[in-house]
Amino acid sequence: MKEPVPPGDNPGDEQKREDLMEWLKRLLGGNGRGEGKLAPPPPPTMVNGFPAPWVDGRPSLFGYLASFPLEPGGRLPEAAATLPDEEAVVSRSGSDLRWAAGAADGVLSHHVGHAEPDSADKVLHMLEAALNTPTPEHVKDFYDFVTEGEVMRLADALLTAVRGSREIDAGRLHAFARWLVCESPDRGPVKMGIALLGLIRPPQETEVLLRLGLHDEFTLYASVALSNTLPPAEGEEALWNLARRVDGWGRIHLVERLAGTAQPAIRAWLLREGYRNSVMNEYLAHACATGGGLLAALQAAEVDAPLLAGAGELIQALLRGGPAADISDYDDGAQAVVRYLAHVASQASPPLATYLAVADIADFVDDAERTWEPLEAIGWTPAHRERVRDAAARILSAPHWPELVRAALGDTDPDAFWVASTAAERMGLDIWETRFARQRDGTGEQWFELMRTNDAERVERVVALARERLDLPAIATGPANEMGFGAAFENHRALDFVLQALGVFPGQGWPLVEAGLRSPVIRNRHMAVGALEGWGRAQWPDAAPALLSQAQREEPDDRVRERMTALLAAS
Repeated sequence: MKEPVPPGDNPGDEQKREDLMEWLKRLLGGNGRGEGKLAPPPPPTMVNGFPAPWVDGRPSLFGYLASFPLEPGGRLPEAAATLPDEEAVVSRSGSDLRWAAGAADGVLSHHVGHAEPDSADKVLHMLEAALNTPTPEHVKDFYDFVTEGEVMRLADALLTAVRGSREIDAGRLHAFARWLVCESPDRGPVKMGIALLGLIRPPQETEVLLRLGLHDEFTLYASVALSNTLPPAEGEEALWNLARRVDGWGRIHLVERLAGTAQPAIRAWLLREGYRNSVMNEYLAHACATGGGLLAALQAAEVDAPLLAGAGELIQALLRGGPAADISDYDDGAQAVVRYLAHVASQASPPLATYLAVADIADFVDDAERTWEPLEAIGWTPAHRERVRDAAARILSAPHWPELVRAALGDTDPDAFWVASTAAERMGLDIWETRFARQRDGTGEQWFELMRTNDAERVERVVALARERLDLPAIATGPANEMGFGAAFENHRALDFVLQALGVFPGQGWPLVEAGLRSPVIRNRHMAVGALEGWGRAQWPDAAPALLSQAQREEPDDRVRERMTALLAAS
């Protein structure tokens, strides 16, 4: 829009003068002489009775998830995994690190404390203001606070405060919570809305909660809300329904709540499938072994194949330990392992995965570095360990295992190949050529395993294959602060696996090192510097000093630059 031209003394300027005065009024919000304030912004868009504090055009997350047809089994499709507000979340974090769906809340709930009471009081006052006087400012204050904050650390304390508040009307709370859940384009307000819906009895939004619970980012909140609002038996069925349709952090949260069930069907599922998740089976192994009654199930004269497979995987996860309770916390562990080995020994042809479970048990009882006194108190006495050792040795020495391995090494399924290749290495079989053929033929990613060798000729072949298959110019686009996650960095990850072992092979793979020094992925540059460190200055190609000097000048990461500077000084 053109600014009005100030009028002069010519006839006919009166209209221009009026235009100017009108323009000044609009600009200043006063009388045209600067006696006033700037004109207020246009009123916010009202969405279902509340002023929307978000920018027009952003899709609601609930609407986004509801738009996807469910896959067989009632799961959300993979395309729904990345929520529309992902870039906004990453931008607010100030880091390029992207959490898997539900991972941030999962880590907080398992490894970090809850909010301080004063934070809950602050958000309670904001909520009361938004409910009782829903002005754009009050609604925006609450909305922004829960968008920027860690809802998981606020929710429990806030809900307790809401229950004790005399300033909150249940009907207005329900309307506002449903508005947050169904209309918000940001995950924080959706989570808080779900938590608030968990206060509404009788339940009125079960279908909404079930749909949101299918996404791992919201499963924790939906599970708590469903548990709080539905009758116990109905709530347990709803959680089990959800648990069978998610496999990430959502399953971890759900199974932890189902572990105390008395329902035989759910207990059986815990032992056969419930512990499996895409994060770490170790999170759920103890809960499923105890909640599902593993020892009692194994004390039966016969067990079905899914139970035997599940028992093996549960025992492996308990033996590995990790972020949750493990074999040291499992009072029935010693007896459960003996019963498991007895059932395996009775099988005519147990699956190959069983070999790995038994091998892990053998390694466990042979661990001379472990402090055994606490474990002896729950049954792992020297005599019991000897009994387990003998039983495991008999199973592992059976002659049919190598035949099973060789047959499975040709399987195109990556999981089946992993089992076969891992078992082969436990048996001492050399399958490097099989791995190389698999990488060469494009039937599996084997770069890391191929570089686990001391054979220089084999490394030379891997380097040649990497130079042929990896787009080195596309990798060497210049240094940046990329973490290298996601499909766009597949080549960069492959380069990592090759570079990480090149330091003990002086002069091998200089083009790969050169690309690594120019990669935008920090880890690539670390690995490239590590290779040059391992080679020693005398083994560097002629072009290496100049390229390293240039890389040092351009390096944006402090730690990488320090390594480059030290390497140049030492050379």
